Amino acid sequence: MSIVPSLAEEIRHALETAHPQLRKTISKKLPLLVAVMLEAQTANTAELAAILPLATPRGDMRLQWISRLLSNPLLASNRIIEPFARQLLAEIVENDQIILITMNQEKLGDRFVILIVNVRAGDRTFPLVWRVETETGHLGFEWQRIILEQMAAWLPEGAKVLLTVDRLPVSEGLFRWVQARGWKYRIHLQENLLVDSKDGEATALADLFLKSSTAEIPAATIRLFEGRITTNIGKWQSTDQGEPQVVAIDNSLSPAMVRGYGLYQGIDAVFAGFRSKGFSLKDTQLHYAIRIDHLVLVMSLAMYWCKQTEHHNGNCQAIRAKNVIA
Repeated sequence: MSIVPSLAEEIRHALETAHPQLRKTISKKLPLLVAVMLEAQTANTAELAAILPLATPRGDMRLQWISRLLSNPLLASNRIIEPFARQLLAEIVENDQIILITMNQEKLGDRFVILIVNVRAGDRTFPLVWRVETETGHLGFEWQRIILEQMAAWLPEGAKVLLTVDRLPVSEGLFRWVQARGWKYRIHLQENLLVDSKDGEATALADLFLKSSTAEIPAATIRLFEGRITTNIGKWQSTDQGEPQVVAIDNSLSPAMVRGYGLYQGIDAVFAGFRSKGFSLKDTQLHYAIRIDHLVLVMSLAMYWCKQTEHHNGNCQAIRAKNVIA
């Protein structure tokens, strides 16, 4: 027997508590679609429509119901997700833990890219804020800054943050933004990145490591970018990965952090929920950025419910993060 109606009611109650002024059409329909998402485990709206419990036998009408909801401008993702994001961040701080933030980008074919920031909470990850754009390449620092500042506004006072960034082009602007806020960081760098070494020569990171007798290069040795950013850098070769990882870590972190590749698993875990192991976002046939944005909101709320409860736990396994490697 489907648990969609009872789960939708549970979600509706929490949504209306968090947003007492929310339009009734949203507070009624959004929880239902979140519950259907958890039941169907897919981003394909046709498959979602097939199990949507509406009083109509017509599949096209159920599909239109989903399309209208995802196109509704009142479905403001940042505003709706904010109280749930704040709650998770507050819980982490109350437990005297560092807030592990990850940032990455996902492509939807040649149609859209999604830049996303998520937080690790326990053994799960939760998308905090995202941006969907009709671009074909990576979104640069200006887009990164927008979503990082949105997330930073939700942090509890005194929060300690560790930002990990993987598979994204990084810039001087990103380093300066993070350093200005006193965050710890672990940022993946491309080996062909040119740096100024202590002898004044421009050197690729890969070549610099060839000259080094260790896998760690202290901040006093090199400078990044034109602004000569100082940071510790390390290189680590995983036993199960073909390519070595070159990462920048802030000067307050132990060099042992270079080997902590498990900190990147929060990124992989959240996107596992978006890929074939979870909701398979690439299966969507949507063609408008606003609908993609709202579909990610539905997925994010579904992930939140998997984090907050063990209800319907079987369907939550795909988005459970891997254990952190010490």
